[in-house]
Amino acid sequence: METRRLEVTPQPPFAFDHILTSLRISAGTVLEVITDDEYRRAVCLEGRPALITVRDGGDIANPRLSVSLTAEHVDAAVEAAALRTVRRVFATTDDVSGLEAVFYRDEVLWQAWERCRGFRPVALPDLFEAIAWAIIGQQITVVFASKCKRALTERYGERLAVEGDEYLLFPKPEVVAALNEDDLRVIQFSRQKARYLLNLARQIVGGEFDVEALWNLSTEEALQQLRTLVGIGRWTAEYVLLRGLGHADSIPAGDVALQRAIGRAYHGRMATEAEVRALAEPWTPWRGYAAVTWWYTQRLDQLKKLRGPALETPFE
Repeated sequence: METRRLEVTPQPPFAFDHILTSLRISAGTVLEVITDDEYRRAVCLEGRPALITVRDGGDIANPRLSVSLTAEHVDAAVEAAALRTVRRVFATTDDVSGLEAVFYRDEVLWQAWERCRGFRPVALPDLFEAIAWAIIGQQITVVFASKCKRALTERYGERLAVEGDEYLLFPKPEVVAALNEDDLRVIQFSRQKARYLLNLARQIVGGEFDVEALWNLSTEEALQQLRTLVGIGRWTAEYVLLRGLGHADSIPAGDVALQRAIGRAYHGRMATEAEVRALAEPWTPWRGYAAVTWWYTQRLDQLKKLRGPALETPFE
């Protein structure tokens, strides 16, 4: 194995501590390994498995990420792919200089943002995985969705061993495309979701759906393209835009947790999808950032109730 040390300089403000905390407390963190001070994830770079380890090397005003890249062979192309992956996963190139002016005009949102200033919408490193994860998570709890994702990956994903530890890689589309419904039913996929996932993989492999072309589309164009897939509605497509493609203005307003967080903050009750969209309109072009701010701070509040006021101390 070869290891290279790289560096990424995010646009400030950038709060890696909050990003790690959000991943650590999320039931949706399945393939990532999160410690007190680093993010580790096995990914496929230039067709080869590699381990990316990211640590904080700066502060919120002068951020710097130290990246360790480990693979069987590391060349310039793999290094470049690793840097692209880190920048995309952590949205380090987003120029958020205008975000705070937008959020400041909304006192309620500003108070939430102040609790996690510098937060980012963390993306999944692989676009097929992001779409598959959105499908898996439809209308079930995150805990159960995570169980299904892990089972799928353990059965059909590759493994990468580094210094005695084993890391899982999400299955490739061609591997999933070769499965049948019963293969997925065994690991507790519903028959409907099995069909959706198999259709996605087979359309990608067969060239009917060009997943990489989504990078070159506008938000609205990508939304419409995703919705041509069987089983992809508006919520799923908007989630993929945010967590897969990194569109900073995509807000999955149909999300129940988001409706709960925003509704309680503004109305003292759960909001409707239409109310979320109306409230979010002034947050343009940062509605995706607002969404992850509400998700994260709501989770902190939930944990605070369970564990007591001391929970705030490490995060604030």
